Amino acid sequence: MNLGYFAPLPPQPSGVADYAAAMLRGLSRHGDVRVSASGHCNLYHIGNNRLHAEIYERAMAEPGVVLLHDAMLHHLLIGSFGETQYLEEFVYNYGAWTEDLARTLWRQRARAMSEPRYFRYPLLKRISERALSLMVHSEAARRTVMAHDPNARVRVLPHLDLEQPDAAPDPSARERFRRETLGLRATDILLGVYGHLRETKRIGSVLAALDDLRGSGVPVRLLVAGAFASDDYARVLLPRLEAHPGVILRGGTAEDEFRALLSAADVCINLKYPGAGECSGIAVRAMSLGVPLVVSESGGGDDYAAGTVAPIPTGPAETQALTETLAWLARDAKSRDALARAAQLDCRVRRDPDRICAEVWQWIEDIHRGLAA
Repeated sequence: MNLGYFAPLPPQPSGVADYAAAMLRGLSRHGDVRVSASGHCNLYHIGNNRLHAEIYERAMAEPGVVLLHDAMLHHLLIGSFGETQYLEEFVYNYGAWTEDLARTLWRQRARAMSEPRYFRYPLLKRISERALSLMVHSEAARRTVMAHDPNARVRVLPHLDLEQPDAAPDPSARERFRRETLGLRATDILLGVYGHLRETKRIGSVLAALDDLRGSGVPVRLLVAGAFASDDYARVLLPRLEAHPGVILRGGTAEDEFRALLSAADVCINLKYPGAGECSGIAVRAMSLGVPLVVSESGGGDDYAAGTVAPIPTGPAETQALTETLAWLARDAKSRDALARAAQLDCRVRRDPDRICAEVWQWIEDIHRGLAA
């Protein structure tokens, strides 16, 4: 079998691109992989943004195996379709009685990234019916697909560990980077928020928790490393970040610096609400590098093993729970270490790229043989 491979790839600034590059290396050890060209069977990496529009169209025209990185395509489709096509797609997924709702969502689509309504309608029916099979990163994502198409053939695939065991800097280099590059004192606790900065990262809640911690005497700083996903959000949030005495601000960075910034944190905060059922590559990288991870418990993007992350409820209790959790981790180095060790072990065992890529190749080969038969 040869495999057609359709995905965004580096240098495109996308977590899916990094993931697809790692999987490409792994799958190439098992056979002939043809990038952006059809094979006996095709594998499509699809996420919930317009970067994947052409890949989505190809997957619809030439069905294959789809690795669905987000359990949602609403934002991809509303950003790619005109009004008529969007309304038809919405009705196809949820019935003729939803047409008025679809018209409202279309008229107010500028709010799509911040309003929960847009996250309640994943628009997955057509891709699930068209694909030969789908792969997702969590059981919650599998259930979302099955709700749109009870006959879908769906496999849960853990997110790959994209780091190498020796990728983190040694302790002395890390401390030197924290002191000389970030200007931290030896007693400072560094929290980190990474990746594309958008409303769903709950940075307002993070800043509120930061203020509470600093006000109670916890020596904590916040590193915000990433580019803004929109100019509108930058206009709202950037002045607050630049003026805050506890914030260290970095924009988009090259890979080596990004790894150093991630490794420098004592705690990585990776909240997500509303969520699109996606698994965060940044979250998995933090776990692999031994950085304790705080996540939204209802994100639905990954099946985190118990004891590998610190979950935060969404809703009214979010800020208080985040403050209490960060205070606990800031004051308890042993708990941070235990969380980090459990997460690293999970990455080495359950997220091993060689094992996962071997399973994916066998899965696609079985599908191809079924077609050939």
